Amino acid sequence: MEQDVFDLLMVHEDGYSNLIRYLFETVEEFKNKFTFLLFGERLESPRIYTRTAYRTIDANDNSRKKNIPDIIICDDNHFCIIEVKVYASEGEKQTKNYYDEKDTIKKILKINANAQEVFFYLSLDEEVNLSSVEFVKLSWTEVGNCLPEKIDSDNKMLFILVDQFRERIASIDRCQALSKNSNWNESVKEVKWSGAVGFLNALSLLKQFNIVKPYKVQHWANYQKSENRYLLSAMFIPNKSWIGEDLDYSCRNDLPIEACYSIHYEFEWDEENKILNYRLDYELNPYKSQAKAKQESDPEKRKKIEKCGNRRAEIARECKKIWDKEYKSRFEDGFEVNYNGHITDYLLKLIYGSVEIEDDQTIEDVLSVISPFIDITSEFVENVILSKINNKNQIV
Repeated sequence: MEQDVFDLLMVHEDGYSNLIRYLFETVEEFKNKFTFLLFGERLESPRIYTRTAYRTIDANDNSRKKNIPDIIICDDNHFCIIEVKVYASEGEKQTKNYYDEKDTIKKILKINANAQEVFFYLSLDEEVNLSSVEFVKLSWTEVGNCLPEKIDSDNKMLFILVDQFRERIASIDRCQALSKNSNWNESVKEVKWSGAVGFLNALSLLKQFNIVKPYKVQHWANYQKSENRYLLSAMFIPNKSWIGEDLDYSCRNDLPIEACYSIHYEFEWDEENKILNYRLDYELNPYKSQAKAKQESDPEKRKKIEKCGNRRAEIARECKKIWDKEYKSRFEDGFEVNYNGHITDYLLKLIYGSVEIEDDQTIEDVLSVISPFIDITSEFVENVILSKINNKNQIV
């Protein structure tokens, strides 16, 4: 894997927010270009805040909330919130919360009530579905266009940061031209940001994800300490019915324990060993590990988590009988597919497998291998799992 300073320092979203702030406060050219990008005009004395907490009151239940926007750029008559994402997706109603609390934040920062307001979601994703329609997609390429043309080489730190930041942004451009005839290993090779984006774009060429556009997609890269592996990951929720209600909403409205679920496909690419892992997950919405569940301070919520987990495990065991009887035999000999044999209340992985990819295989070659997994498990989800969740009659 080709590394740069951002890889070596394991920089994540907060680090890139801090980098933007450093450039904003240090490089006049960047500040002028960036404010023009945001507001359509150059600001004389703009201020920038990163990861600052603003205490507000929730109008629904009068509880205190803490909002922490990644970046705020403002002056007395201009106000901008930027949510910064690299591999992560929007947190639960994150942009909606920021928009709903904007007036309080403006008062705290002493910004005029009638100031120009703009809201941006800075992300690697080409398309995003956000909880607030007021937030507009902002690309890293647009940020890159604000970088200074020349940097004084005497300022070695700034020179390295700008040079490698520009290269990192440019790395994603090669992912936009992928086709089914592209070589798989080269298309998903981890080069700065391009690996995870290329991995997502390659999987997006699956015919099942083109016939009906997935409800939600996400991609990320991470180092797995337990197995000493660097993995690229991508997640697809095919349609809205595959994700139920959020736990918080369910607790407030006393919904059935079956309602808090998330079913989705997750793929992992192990570049070093050239292994593609594929799986169908069935988990709580949002997912909580056993440790996180036990740390839940609200006893009612903790009780709901336990009940939801217990019911998901019951459903998974009931559905396994149908899987073994009607679906497992539909895979060709040699295709690796396994139904989780150790189902617990903290179930995550339900059905899974892996395949080793050869150097000369194209994207189409790889997709043709995993396509039957999508076809058969999608039918299983629609006809069996969702039927159980919705308490419809199902013969076992």
